[in-house]
Amino acid sequence: MKTRIAAQTAFAVTLAAAAVIGTPHRGHAATLFQVYEGTGWNIADGNGVRYLDTNPWKIVFYDSTSRTKLTPYAKLTAAHVKTHTGLTVTVTTTLTKGATTCPTGHTIIMRLTSTITRSAASQCHTATGAADGSRANFALGNWTNTTLSGSHEIYHRKVVSHELAHSFGLTHPHTWTSNPSPLMRGDIWGGYKTVTYADDYTPQDVTGFKNLVANRTKLPPPTTATATEPVQ
Repeated sequence: MKTRIAAQTAFAVTLAAAAVIGTPHRGHAATLFQVYEGTGWNIADGNGVRYLDTNPWKIVFYDSTSRTKLTPYAKLTAAHVKTHTGLTVTVTTTLTKGATTCPTGHTIIMRLTSTITRSAASQCHTATGAADGSRANFALGNWTNTTLSGSHEIYHRKVVSHELAHSFGLTHPHTWTSNPSPLMRGDIWGGYKTVTYADDYTPQDVTGFKNLVANRTKLPPPTTATATEPVQ
């Protein structure tokens, strides 16, 4: 009888352990599984992005106007991404419209356009969830609107860093703390308030980038959704 009870107990423990391992959870077993969300940051696993690999990135431009207007801000953001992830991000002078809806090869196509009313960036990824490319489109009407943040320069710096962070795999967090709130909060009032630091990522944003890097050596949770919808 004791042997039978022990066997039943061992079987029950095995089932319980299996249930824990098999339960999907965005923050489960941080040392083993990829983590996608925390206070002030959120990785776009719902769009299929789970991590950043070690490959270098390049930024190209849709047309010459986009290149002229966006290059200075792209360079600021590229430097921040390098600091926080270790990745090389080269801002080129290349003009291309791209042959596909979702660029690959770790390429971001930046475009300033009047065809949209809200800036947005797509999130392209490999089969294993590595961020792999993006179309980052910036609304021309907002680009020239000073009422959005009280300054053309503050808005320009914020919106480029915000959208390019989407390109690299971050999305809007669900919760955050203030002083400062994350740049990825989802509106123009997140991040730093002065021109000097408007393009920089806050500590909460940086934690998101750090987890994108850390996830490259971790296992994905048992289930994840995939999609490639633009994030605004």
